[in-house]
Amino acid sequence: MRQPLILMDIECQVDFFQPGGALYRREHNVAAGNVYRLFDWAKGTGAAVMSTVLLVRPGHRGPFGLKPHLVEGSGGEAKLPRTLLAGHVNLGLGHNTDVPLNVLDEHPQVIFEKRDPNIFAHPRAERLITELPRDRTFVICGAGTVQGIKQAVIGLRTRGYPVIVAEDAMIDLADSMAEMVWLQMLAKEARPMPTAQIIEEFAPARRRRRTGATHA
Repeated sequence: MRQPLILMDIECQVDFFQPGGALYRREHNVAAGNVYRLFDWAKGTGAAVMSTVLLVRPGHRGPFGLKPHLVEGSGGEAKLPRTLLAGHVNLGLGHNTDVPLNVLDEHPQVIFEKRDPNIFAHPRAERLITELPRDRTFVICGAGTVQGIKQAVIGLRTRGYPVIVAEDAMIDLADSMAEMVWLQMLAKEARPMPTAQIIEEFAPARRRRRTGATHA
């Protein structure tokens, strides 16, 4: 059984995080670097990873900006290569609630493809998350504070899971509602935390013994 930690990355896709992406901005590089650090941390701690990929149908613009983005077949919808773990499983768009038994124990990463930014609109994701023990702590990073990230945080907190928001490993896509959404997440008792602190507090056991660090 893995540690009761789950890294959930929301829409870590080329159009947001890589130069040339439809909604990429230079300041997104900092968040991208911290997303990569969190993936290295997940591999080191044995934390499970749940990932979402938003796919927009050709001919549609997408929910995050005026330029077409995350359009299937464009390349911009691809997941960042450094956020794909060996042995991952992709459960696709999930038009039913079938979930493989012990999928988070059998695979280091479970990927859900979506049409809707809300992870809880995905039947398989909703079932898997809801059936997990409530001792799981989710660490969230990615893109789309006002939509996908907010919906994930509030949905997880409503279901009783502790949530840590990696505040420097996420981008708000210049949405004017981002500040209000932060207040909503804080009201739900999500914990904002910088990546360095997450890595230190939830370091692998060998590192904690060597440095003398302990869980808060």
